[in-house]
This record gives sequence, structure tokens and C-alpha cells, in this order.
Amino acid sequence: SRRVVPHRLAELIMDRDRTCRNPACHTTRGLEVHHLVHWTDGGPTNPSNLGCLCRHCHRDHHKGLFGITGNAEQPGGLTFTKPNGDIIEPCGTPNPPPTDLPTSAKPYQHPLGEPFNHHDLTFNPPPTDTPRVTPQPARQPAPKPWQQQRTVLPAADPYVPTDADIARYAHEREETMRDLLRHQYQSLDRDGYDITQLPSYHTLFQTATT
Repeated sequence: SRRVVPHRLAELIMDRDRTCRNPACHTTRGLEVHHLVHWTDGGPTNPSNLGCLCRHCHRDHHKGLFGITGNAEQPGGLTFTKPNGDIIEPCGTPNPPPTDLPTSAKPYQHPLGEPFNHHDLTFNPPPTDTPRVTPQPARQPAPKPWQQQRTVLPAADPYVPTDADIARYAHEREETMRDLLRHQYQSLDRDGYDITQLPSYHTLFQTATT
């Protein structure tokens, strides 16, 4: 008798049971090999005393929530009992299929297995009594200011100045230059500068006072 089940024997027990032996559980993952008669009580380490339990059922069994008796080698040879002695019945047993099945009006014909041709596929038109919903056009967003179309004004005829206009423009420019020179001269005189020592004094003065 061994406390730890040898690896090859554990694989044999898992291949035999393949699920938790608890009739109220059908877990197939996280299985652990358990001694039906505990190793500490002198239980042998052989297939008849070994069975697969999931981790949850293994923990509950060691807590005393249910007991296990019988021969694990026999199909249905284990009996699981509650602490009060009641036998745990298998759960999730499917009901037998009904025998009074309705017969179809037309026998079912299986597909023939020929290639599918999409030209042979047709759809029935929708019923006429069903109101058809007309799709509404999508709302266009308002154009941005820079996207709005600008009005282009027609180009005006080019202006060609005459000789009299050129003479008038020249006279106005000369008067403006005189006023500017006169203003500069008066500003320098008010600030106390001796503008008579400037090289261009006589030219400025004569032009300003002309």
C-alpha cells in the first residue's frame, strides 16, 4: 500500500473512469485518484480501491460531506451516501425520447450532393400587404464657411491715367513732400537743435520756405 499512487497506475485509473465517479458530478477536468478506503486506514493501492474524483468532490469527501463504498472495478459498483445515510442518485439523466412523434406530410429529401449554382437560387418577393419603408436620404452636413461658394465679380476695365492726371499727381506729391520737410524743420527747431550746422540746412530751409 502506498500513500501516493504510482504514475502508471494513476493513468490507468483515469483512462478507466474518465470522469468524476460522483453520480451528481460529471466533471472531466482536474481529476484526482482517491483511495476509497483511506491509506491511513489500511486501504490497498490497487484498482478496486482507487477511483477518480474531481478536486471539488475530493475535498468535500475528506470534509465528510458524503461517503463512498463498493468496488471501483465494477461498472456502477460504487455507492455514494450522504451523512444521514441517503444514497446520492445520479443527476441529469435524460428522459427517453417520445414514441408518438408526428408524421410529416411530405417525406424529407436529403440533398443530392451536386455543386451549388447561385443562378438557381431565387427568393420569394415580399408580401404586398406589408408596408414598405422608403429609406430616407442621409442628411448632408452644412458646408463650412470656407467651403461655401463665393460670388466672383466681373473684372472691371483697366484704368488708364491721362496726362492731366499725371501732372496733378506730381503736384500733389510735391506739396506733400514740402509739408513733410516743413514739419521736420519746425520739430527740430522746437527741440533746440542747431540745424544751421547741418550740411543740408540751406536746402531744407529753402525748400521748406519756398
